[in-house]
Amino acid sequence: MVFAPVTIATLNRYDHLKRCIESLSRNKWADKTDIYISLDYPPSEKYVEGYKRIKEYLCAGIKGFKSVKVYFQSHNLGAAENAYFIREEAFKEYDCYIGSEDDNEFAPNFLDYMNKGLELIKNDDSIIALTGHSYPVEWPEDEQNVEKICTLYDCWGVALWKDDYYKAKYYIENEMEKEIKEKGGLNKLFKRQRFLMCATIDYFQGRNKDMEINGHMRMMDTTMAIYCIMKGKYMVMPKVSLVRNYGADGSGVHTEGLGYCWHKQIISEDKEFEFRTLSPFVYNTGIDKVFNSYIFRSVKSAVIQRIKYELDCLMHK
Repeated sequence: MVFAPVTIATLNRYDHLKRCIESLSRNKWADKTDIYISLDYPPSEKYVEGYKRIKEYLCAGIKGFKSVKVYFQSHNLGAAENAYFIREEAFKEYDCYIGSEDDNEFAPNFLDYMNKGLELIKNDDSIIALTGHSYPVEWPEDEQNVEKICTLYDCWGVALWKDDYYKAKYYIENEMEKEIKEKGGLNKLFKRQRFLMCATIDYFQGRNKDMEINGHMRMMDTTMAIYCIMKGKYMVMPKVSLVRNYGADGSGVHTEGLGYCWHKQIISEDKEFEFRTLSPFVYNTGIDKVFNSYIFRSVKSAVIQRIKYELDCLMHK
């Protein structure tokens, strides 16, 4: 079985990071897992105290894993670039990885799920990643304990093979914007996930800087979800969450809680994870409706955004 490394980017959230690492240390296979941590340099004085606490914690040494590799940045990279950095370090030694932010808490079977899952999706070209997080929605009542999803990309604990990662990255940064414009991409997004259509329209109109880097689309959870819809790719998600997130407390870059107290979410208490699913993984078309109705923006909001976009196109012809 593959034992994928875990990457964690952090800056100043000491309590979050400590909780994250301690939860991983209680996992099966922790002693066979390499942990890669990148501590970003504080961009201003308000981050210094938390930064110093984390640096002291990391320098004291972390036990319970195969190894812990820590990188101390000499200047501020920012959240996205810090995550890119530590991922690239892991890819120097591994052909897959498990990525986490520092505000996640993991179930005891998270690593078991990810390592087994990476083997299961390795030769399935339709699946790009696994996520350990799930949502408190009404899942289809069947014997499966995971679902194959397309209309969102959940990165609160995510695992990918390196080749799939780089294929997606190249497409997003070099081809996706053109294909959305020339091959009916907005119509695809409107039909499958209206939230993503709104985000893309905002990007085209210069209102969504999160999706941009150096004048083109950048790889992130939103653009990865768009990639899945454009290229017919999927994630695997457990029905019972293996992750709870504490980032909606105002301490992070994106702090919206989507109307739900994620840090109170019930997660699995099992020590192991046994996949109960059809082979190969089967996509349930009803899942789109589940997520569209529970999490994301309403049809009315999407229609208004679409009208604004069409009017803007007409005005600039």
